[in-house]
Amino acid sequence: MIEGRCHCGAVRWTYRGTPDRATVCTCSVCRRYGAIWAYGDLDRDVTVAAAPDARGTYLTADREIDFH
Repeated sequence: MIEGRCHCGAVRWTYRGTPDRATVCTCSVCRRYGAIWAYGDLDRDVTVAAAPDARGTYLTADREIDFH
């Protein structure tokens, strides 16, 4: 099982099993955070837990990057 959360902690996710594939993105944001994108089916492989109003746009403190 792989677990993660958004930067502020309001949205959490769980990936059950092992991803079949993953992508290493080379954009400046993904390189900065060391992001690797794994893929799965929502509610089968991936579960997301969040309050209804927790999903949206998050602007970092330096106001340069929006996360959705």
